[in-house]
Amino acid sequence: MIHRYVITKKDKRFIDKAAYVVGVLFPLSTLPQVNQLYTSHDASGLSLITWIMYTLLTGLFLIYALVDNIKPLALTQFVWLFVDAAMVVGILMYQ
Repeated sequence: MIHRYVITKKDKRFIDKAAYVVGVLFPLSTLPQVNQLYTSHDASGLSLITWIMYTLLTGLFLIYALVDNIKPLALTQFVWLFVDAAMVVGILMYQ
């Protein structure tokens, strides 16, 4: 016998709040990489093409999230866009 878990309104509220927290924390996990780039002024070993692709694809996901009104995803992609762009700018400055 298979039991299906029914998601209550309370469960959904918790999941929604957790999605917002993860939406901010996940992109911030890359800040040590950004910090290292800007403090060392050394972009060796970093791929400009990779970070440009991350930035472009993040922008597409942000547009998708905004069009479909998926707020947690929009928040995540908005923060990622800044982190990715900071890496692109840093790599261009220090390569």
